[in-house]
Amino acid sequence: MKGEAWLRAETPAIVRATLIEKPGVAAKLLKRAKSPVIVVGHEVAEGEGSGILDPIARIARATGAPVVATGGVSAEFGRRRFAPVIVMSAMEAGDRLLDPAWRPAPDRSPPDYAFILGVPFAIASVIEAGLASFARDHLKIISLDRLYHPHCDLSLPNQSREEWEKNLETIAREVEKT
Repeated sequence: MKGEAWLRAETPAIVRATLIEKPGVAAKLLKRAKSPVIVVGHEVAEGEGSGILDPIARIARATGAPVVATGGVSAEFGRRRFAPVIVMSAMEAGDRLLDPAWRPAPDRSPPDYAFILGVPFAIASVIEAGLASFARDHLKIISLDRLYHPHCDLSLPNQSREEWEKNLETIAREVEKT
């Protein structure tokens, strides 16, 4: 079940996402990306005192990656004194990522890597399938979600929320290292 789509009805294409077995791999990808963008959905803010928002903010600060936050999570970032660059729906973010000339911030080049997490599985699956079909020539798609997403280039495996929090914390620590 580790490398299987969370929903059994999900039928991925022939090529499936490679599992990111160690969080350090995701940290290296974040460091290597020339112009990463992080798309964050409301599921990261669920649960008691979510320990997921702080590592995401640290990752964004360390990499200079703009954050695209859906409406529900943008307020939570604000409470932590972290302002996402853009607030929009996950579907709109997916549509913008299809455009190879789109710039999430005026001073940034178009994204070469999209790191996606916290978007409900069914919505993320549709977005990632579209990106896999129409954006692979200019964009690498990485899922940092707690569920395996087969339409991405790479994806974290299925894991509990606690494991997810630990993995994101590890990624943040690795990215912050110089």
